[in-house]
Amino acid sequence: MVDVSPQSDDRSFEPLSKRELDVLALVAAGLSNSEIAERLVVAYTTVKWYIRQIFNKLGVDNRAQATERARALGLVSAAEAAQPIKHNLPAPVSPFIGRTRELADLTRLLREGDTRLITILAPGGMGKTRLALALAETFVGTRYIVSLPFPDGVYVVPLAPLTTPDGIIPAIADALGFQFAPDSRTPVQQLLDFLRHKHLLLVLDNFEHLLDGAPLVTDMLQAAPGVAALVTSRERLNLHGESVYTLGGMAYPEQAGDDALSYSAVQLFVQSARRARADFAPEAGPDGVVRVCQLAQGMPLALELAAAWVGGLSPDEIAEEITRSLDFLRTSKRDVPERLRSVRAVFEAAWARLTTDEQAVFRRLSVFRGGCTREAAQAVTGADVMTLAALVDKALLRRDPASGRYEVHELLRQYAAEQLEHSGEAQQVRYAHAGYFAQFAARQAEKLRGAQQLEALNQIETDFDNIQRGFQTAGEARDTDLIEQFAELWLFFDMQARYQEGLQIYEQALHHFGGEENRTVGKLLLGQGLFLHRLLFNHEALPIAENCVRIMEACGQPQDTIIPFMLYAIVLDALEHIERSHAIYQELYPLTQQYGDTWEKSTSLFLVGGDALNHKDLDRGRALLEQAYRDYQKVGNSWGAVYPLRDLAYLAYQGKDYQQAEQLYNELLNLAQKNRFPTMVADGLEGLGLIARARGDLREAKDFLEESLTIYRAIGSSRPSLELNLSRIVCEMNGFQTAKPYFRAAFDSTKALQSVTALLYLVLVIAENLAQTGDNEKAVELIGFYLHHPEHESVLTFQTDRPAKLVVQLRNDLSPDEFAAAWQRGQAASIEMLLEKMLYST
Repeated sequence: MVDVSPQSDDRSFEPLSKRELDVLALVAAGLSNSEIAERLVVAYTTVKWYIRQIFNKLGVDNRAQATERARALGLVSAAEAAQPIKHNLPAPVSPFIGRTRELADLTRLLREGDTRLITILAPGGMGKTRLALALAETFVGTRYIVSLPFPDGVYVVPLAPLTTPDGIIPAIADALGFQFAPDSRTPVQQLLDFLRHKHLLLVLDNFEHLLDGAPLVTDMLQAAPGVAALVTSRERLNLHGESVYTLGGMAYPEQAGDDALSYSAVQLFVQSARRARADFAPEAGPDGVVRVCQLAQGMPLALELAAAWVGGLSPDEIAEEITRSLDFLRTSKRDVPERLRSVRAVFEAAWARLTTDEQAVFRRLSVFRGGCTREAAQAVTGADVMTLAALVDKALLRRDPASGRYEVHELLRQYAAEQLEHSGEAQQVRYAHAGYFAQFAARQAEKLRGAQQLEALNQIETDFDNIQRGFQTAGEARDTDLIEQFAELWLFFDMQARYQEGLQIYEQALHHFGGEENRTVGKLLLGQGLFLHRLLFNHEALPIAENCVRIMEACGQPQDTIIPFMLYAIVLDALEHIERSHAIYQELYPLTQQYGDTWEKSTSLFLVGGDALNHKDLDRGRALLEQAYRDYQKVGNSWGAVYPLRDLAYLAYQGKDYQQAEQLYNELLNLAQKNRFPTMVADGLEGLGLIARARGDLREAKDFLEESLTIYRAIGSSRPSLELNLSRIVCEMNGFQTAKPYFRAAFDSTKALQSVTALLYLVLVIAENLAQTGDNEKAVELIGFYLHHPEHESVLTFQTDRPAKLVVQLRNDLSPDEFAAAWQRGQAASIEMLLEKMLYST
């Protein structure tokens, strides 16, 4: 306790807080605001705020006055302010990078808490020693009496060279410069007597191989209440009063980008690379640098060993070598300790400290990707809670306190996977992993159909890497039971718009069955056909959907044919085989009512409603959509509800009830955003854009549609109608010439659909826009072609008189000869030749 009563000045002052006394002492020692911020591990602005508080409380205006006032009050003396702290810390050979949060956490524990024993726990190579030394350095330098917790010094005690716990006491004495006396007291008692009234920090570095000597630390702290111990270890000491600070990797980016250099892992790689090659520029291979940091998961030793190769390999090549073998991460530098010369050496030392049971569990844990729950770990590896806890204590396994999930550093996982292969039980463990996650996938897939779908989405996403790996294992084993359980996740891929990823996974599984036809193949074809449809490859999807229906019908289970029939009808709709799809819908509805679950019944209502709209029965279609929406809402199925909601909103828009349409689109958007349905977010934005256009706000409309289009492009899909609407808006804003690139994009997307009626609708829209901008002869060519085409009556437009109105307008704007000539040119052209002429000619 510091006496802050006036000693040589009787003027009163408001008492300073402990942190203000910290800052005041450093001000008196002559440190700048930046230096104070660094020393106390706080923000620069925070230091400025504290200094203003100090000035106000002391009644001074500047630093010099504050220093003079502090000395007059006995808060700090000139002699003490300049006295250096004793220490034996080595001078750093390179700047310390990152770990800002870790330094702040540890500093807070040592300065402001009652913590006197902290163990920095991490696997080898994670930077424990460097962090401990950087922390110790914050307590060294100019002395500030009032707040310094260790006025008697800061000392690092290297324990790595020791072979037995008997060397701990001599090592501490040697670090302190303490000489044992030739008296009757034991060396332990002499050291404790020396420390009894000291206030110092001991950094006990690399304790993991001396754990039998850990009780000596307790004895020391009990005898010397002013002493604190900062321990680095690959295993916790397991002592009363021990605070364990688990250290992970340095921060690294999830993907390459302009801000990659702001991550500490990237900075360390670059710093290390420039020691190997002074002219190394990360900009020359940013993706490779980020990939190395990701593979290393921020492990400092791995980053430094990888960076040493830049003299002969590019970052991309370094990353590739790391994926091939852990043995690539090694060095032959003479000043690097043998235990740190390779990542493998670090891991082998950790492996050797495990019991036989711990080794068995740890190698089995390597089958997990992205971590696992305790339930999964126990089910797959046979571990008990005590073994998992022991692996956590030995820093080989990390438990996230928030989620309860266990995680293994990726490089450690690779090492454990090697051990699993050598054990002869790899196939058995992988199969157990696949079995567990097949059941998990089936449970979550069922939840996707009801009120728990958001929870299920989160669960699947969290364990997606495990699911994907299990799906692959099941496919390789041709285990039909497991594959069918995994295949139920088609709805997850659909909800999350992960079409390309889903397509790859399902086709990979199908590859193992060749030309076989069975229930398992049918379920895989369902996913394959759906994803192709979502990606607008409907011509490829059609035979797959037909085959899926045929196979599932042959299996003899009517309930298994419901979703295949739905897919078949949807693809036929997309290809404008309206009558064929209508016939299926008529059969599907009663089938669903007899055999379907609640989700399938509601979906059938929605699809039949859409079929009614296709046949221009708007009232019946609207009623069915409203009923489907209510049914979905009853069971809390948000994914199902957004579909009829979208179509009802579009109906209101087409009926020019913009207020109702806007309300429904906003409801759609809120529901889709809340539940993370990307395509429905995009559709909601598109709808709001259409309403903005109808109300004359073209700028807002363009913004909505561009945001919607960005989402579709991000998921690897396109939406020709959206691109066409955006083209129309740009044309209205800036004329047809400016809008040409937008129309070209719409043309390319529409052409990919291989749909004649979709191209005809594009012809109609471009004709309308050309007429609007005064290019009447080209407009006549297009509308002449449109009306002459035998399929133009199949084009779905809510205002069926649009073409006729356009013809009347153009006849009024052109002479009879001009109109007739343009009309004839249009009828003589092909659809693609005509559009290319309009969009690509100057």
